[in-house]
Amino acid sequence: VVVGGGPAGMEAARVAAARGHDVTLLEKSDRLGGLLPLAALIKGSDLEDLPALVRYLKRQLKKNGVNVVLNTEATAASVKATAPDVVILATGGVLGSPVVPGTPAGRRKVLTTPELHQKVKPFLRTLGPKALEQVTKYHLPIGKRVVVIGAGLHGLETAEFLAKRGRTVTI
Repeated sequence: VVVGGGPAGMEAARVAAARGHDVTLLEKSDRLGGLLPLAALIKGSDLEDLPALVRYLKRQLKKNGVNVVLNTEATAASVKATAPDVVILATGGVLGSPVVPGTPAGRRKVLTTPELHQKVKPFLRTLGPKALEQVTKYHLPIGKRVVVIGAGLHGLETAEFLAKRGRTVTI
């Protein structure tokens, strides 16, 4: 049993199945790919085509006979029901946000990464990362001056995404 349908879980399931194991992949959401659609939107598709990676991994799972079970949270009972010999936990990263002292109570102007993901998720599912990338070049409901807190990879990629859309960004 592989728990988690992001890229790491999909690859673990693919490799295990290719090596002859009977593999079931449990994913709590209704689709595979984890946070890759959000990453594809932020990074763009100039250097990497992340949706193509998800499509490839889906084809490989099917080709190798992996039993993919969507909309199923991995609980002790759901995992035990599959009677696994081994369980691989590939639950992916967790979107984090720093605590910002002095943030206004209503936080009207503060948007955390998890909140951004929740806002953009329906549009990603409907339009896909490539189309949404184009739409955001013309309409992006965010101010003209933006502060990105966090200079790690995600923060820098978000800053670049915003700068490409005409925002003045401070990191």
